Amino acid sequence: MSQLDGGVSITGQFAPFRVRHGFPLVRQSQDYQALTDTLRRAGALTEVAEVHGSLCAVLCVAGSSGTELWREDSLESAGSANAQLPMARSALEHMELDTWAALNGSAMDFMPLLPDDSADLAERTDALACWCQGFLYGVTLSGVTQAPSEATGAEHFDEFVGDLAEISKAGMGANDDVVEADFAYAELVEFVRGGVQLLFEELAIFRSQSVSSGSLH
Repeated sequence: MSQLDGGVSITGQFAPFRVRHGFPLVRQSQDYQALTDTLRRAGALTEVAEVHGSLCAVLCVAGSSGTELWREDSLESAGSANAQLPMARSALEHMELDTWAALNGSAMDFMPLLPDDSADLAERTDALACWCQGFLYGVTLSGVTQAPSEATGAEHFDEFVGDLAEISKAGMGANDDVVEADFAYAELVEFVRGGVQLLFEELAIFRSQSVSSGSLH
């Protein structure tokens, strides 16, 4: 596998999911640029990719019970008197509902929210790294006092989070071959997509136990 600048290498149990020929890699129902514009008009400085990454971590670890804090945190930099704030809140609510439906549905159509394929590769790569940074942050934002572990049914949690930490360092190098880098990017996106979907399913029991035991704060 060709590596993006930063030495990204995926070697864990969540081996890279190969790109399916003829299947659009990025197929989210929400428009990345439109969401960016909505957040910026409200004064929020957080990147959409980071916001979605943190949401996915919260949904995987805590389910919908942890999303209120996620919404507040995502709009922390927005002005409370900004007239566009209700629109931003509504956009985040739709993001939450769409993402939950994708993760919890039977179609396996979850995708990390990233710029579409018409965007520059460097921009897409930076957004993917930012998405992974958001996921790592979202694990702490979820409000779970005891992190998932093999003992709680999360066999691959630590390993997958470690892989995302590596991907969060990805970036385009000045001398990178564009074709190879684009393929490497596509593989990483597919790896993240499949890994998050599997992690969500693997953590189903952990989520229910956390809610019933009151381990969310």
